Amino acid sequence: DATTSVAESSPVTSQPSVVVPDGMIAVTAPNLGTFYRSPKPGAAPYVEVGQVVDAETDVCLIEVMKLFTPVKAGTAGKVHEVCIADGTMVEFGDVLVIVDPS
Repeated sequence: DATTSVAESSPVTSQPSVVVPDGMIAVTAPNLGTFYRSPKPGAAPYVEVGQVVDAETDVCLIEVMKLFTPVKAGTAGKVHEVCIADGTMVEFGDVLVIVDPS
């Protein structure tokens, strides 16, 4: 039918289910947008696996319509996993980074 909306026919990139190990803390996307591991192209990533972070450490940026939102770890610990590839579209609630608080 010609009235099919664009949203219905567009491919939606849904995050594969990320399993957050027991005792680990998931840092999730605060909004929809594009995930960036570094502050600008060619710059070092905000965090690497194994890096110690605190609650105020920026772990990535989410960009939507030229508005860049820094995402903080929200907890102290060590980065266990970065779950999203740089430049990937994410949705609200997607797991971005897993932190081991122990």
